[in-house]
Amino acid sequence: MVIGPGPAVTKAPKGPTSPMKKELNNNVPVLNVNEKVTLPIYIHGSIVNLRVKMLIDTGAAVSIISKYTLKKLEKKSISFKLEKTKKSIATYNGATIHLIGKVSLTTDVAGIRRSINYLVANSSIGVLLGTDALSILNHNLQPQYFRCY
Repeated sequence: MVIGPGPAVTKAPKGPTSPMKKELNNNVPVLNVNEKVTLPIYIHGSIVNLRVKMLIDTGAAVSIISKYTLKKLEKKSISFKLEKTKKSIATYNGATIHLIGKVSLTTDVAGIRRSINYLVANSSIGVLLGTDALSILNHNLQPQYFRCY
């Protein structure tokens, strides 16, 4: 992908040049963006004693819990206060996620227990930990706890 003037280039450079950097005729640096799809990173933890698989998303500013996961908590007679909201958030590709509300839940990850604020959405992902939760968890999550699926 070219950053700067000129057409976008998304192919890897050919020939004896570095696979990561090449210069075009107009001296605009071209960085090879690896188009390989990487697997998502999950960590196992619990939300108020309910074991869940959580998606680690360092590109997300907020943490999300699905309506379905909240229903699992209700079935286990775990009480929580759901605050209504009319807000929505945008994903990295511009899609809109309409929120149902927000909730604060005790979350335990790798032996670290903290209260995390989640936005509630109709989402296929049960729990997404964004940078807000990762900072509350003090970034003490070690790679040995992560799993790629």
